[in-house]
Amino acid sequence: MLVCLGGWCDVVVCSGGIFVVLHLSLRRRPWAPYNLQDMTRCLLCGFDSKDKTGHGQVSCDLRHLPCRRTLPAGNPFKRHATSCSDLACVCKKTCPTCDITGHDNSTLAVNSIHFHSGAGGSILRKEGAPPLCGANFVCHEIKDLQASGFVKAVLTNYQKKLDGSTRLAGATKELVGNTSRSGLNPSATLARMGEMGIKAATLDPSNRAHFEESSRLL
Repeated sequence: MLVCLGGWCDVVVCSGGIFVVLHLSLRRRPWAPYNLQDMTRCLLCGFDSKDKTGHGQVSCDLRHLPCRRTLPAGNPFKRHATSCSDLACVCKKTCPTCDITGHDNSTLAVNSIHFHSGAGGSILRKEGAPPLCGANFVCHEIKDLQASGFVKAVLTNYQKKLDGSTRLAGATKELVGNTSRSGLNPSATLARMGEMGIKAATLDPSNRAHFEESSRLL
C-alpha cells in the first residue's frame, strides 16, 4: 500500500509490514526530474565537468576556508575554544590586499546562509547559493569585480584541462582504431603520437631508440 499526502509519497508499506519513510530531501515532484548539469556543476566556481573530470567544490581552487578557531562566536562553523597553534594556518597570514592578519585575499566568508555542514563537519556551499561576489570573501577590499576575476581564472584553467583530456582521449581512440584497422607498426604509432602532441616517456629521444629496438625483437 502506498500512502501519499498532497501528492508526496510519505510512507511505503510493504507486504512484509516494513515501513519505508522518504526523507524530506528525497521528495520530488514527478514532473521535476534531476538535472545532470546541476549534479556535475561545482557550487563554488560554477564549472560543469560533465562528469568527466570529477571536479567539485571540495577540490575547487576557490575553496579557501577561514580558520575555524578564529570565527566569531555564534558562527555555526566555529570549532574549538583554544587558539590556533598551526603556524601554516591562514589565520597566521597577512592579507596582501588589505594588510590585515588572519586571512588572505581569497579566504571565503562562511555563514549558514550560503554554506552548510557536510560529511565529517566539512563546510560546503549550498545548492542554490548565488555566484560568488565580493561579499563572500573575508577581505573587505575584494569587490564584485575582483571576485568575478577569481572565478573566471579558475574556470579558464578547468576548461583548459577538460579540453586537453578530451583531446587526448580522442587521440587515443584514433590511435587504437588506426592500429587495429591498418596494422600500424610500433614506430609508426609513435610518430602518430608525436603528431597528436601526446606526452609520453616513449617519445623522449633517450627512450625511443630502446623502445623501437625492443618492439622489433618482439
